This record gives sequence, C-alpha cells and structure tokens, in this order.
Amino acid sequence: MPDGLDDYPMLDPTETQQIVQAYLALHGDTRSKVRVALQRLSQALRRDNVGDRAVELSIALEALFGDKHSKTEMTHKITVRAVRLMGGADEVRKKNAAIIKKAYDIRGDLVHTGHVNTAKTRDICGVSMSVSDIIDQAVLICVDLIKIIIRRGTIPDWSIFDITEHNNVPVTSRSFGSGLP
Repeated sequence: MPDGLDDYPMLDPTETQQIVQAYLALHGDTRSKVRVALQRLSQALRRDNVGDRAVELSIALEALFGDKHSKTEMTHKITVRAVRLMGGADEVRKKNAAIIKKAYDIRGDLVHTGHVNTAKTRDICGVSMSVSDIIDQAVLICVDLIKIIIRRGTIPDWSIFDITEHNNVPVTSRSFGSGLP
C-alpha cells in the first residue's frame, strides 16, 4: 500500500452512498469514461513515484475532459474545462488551474525525460510546493471533478460547454483557495 493514503480526507458515509448510487445510474460513454478515470485515479493513489502518479492522474483527467476531435493543446483544454466545471471564486480557479498545469508539467518531465526531480519545488500562485504536494492536490481536484460528473449524471457536451458561461456552477465541497500546503 502507498504511504500517502493517510494524507487524504476520510470519506463521508452519506456522501459515499449518494455517489455510489449516482455512479450506478450512469449510462453509456459517461459510465465508461468515469470508470476509466476512477481506475487511473486509483493507480495514481497507489504509485510511489511522483512522475508515475502524474501520468496516471493525467489519463484520468483526459478520460473526462478530453474529446476525440482534437488532440492539440490537451493541457489547456483539460485545465479550462476542469476549472470551469468546478467553479468557485477567481482565486480558487487560478490555483486549481495552476495545480493542474503543473501536474501536467510533472507528467511531461517523466514522459519526455524519463525522470522527475522530486527535490525541485514549483510555484503555485506564489506558494512554493513540492512536486509530490502538487500531485496530491491534483488528485483531490480529480476526486471532486469525478464527483461532480457523477452527480450530473453525464459528462458535459464539451462543444457546448466550451462556448457558454459558467458563472453559476456550484462550488465544490473542497476549496483550494483557502491555503496550499
């Protein structure tokens, strides 16, 4: 078992029951994509190497927020869609976007160089964070995103979602704007 699982919040029994029931009610592509995201999130939680964790996490996010039409600018697309779907105040959105982008940078380090420098810190909105802390925060964001999609019952039609306003999207239960590790 991975060492870091104690760092994540405990599951709320009532919320867990609601999420499981909503997941079981999903159909077709939405259920398939959420299943892939959950499997990859599980792998991200189990990996010891931070680069491997970043790769698994990016696959989870791409399963939910990517589309089959365009493979270019995937990091930008994933970041914008995820942050817009989560909602929240501008500062929360900026921090969530920075965390997702840095997680993709960490993934890119492993994929393109074969190594992630775990001693290196990265700046997230003026706060210096270790690559491990960034991936931990990105995992929590991914958890919230999966719960939002399960509750919605479907993955948004990205071609419509991308061009419409989302000022009234409910804020998730977790607020990353209140302080980073």
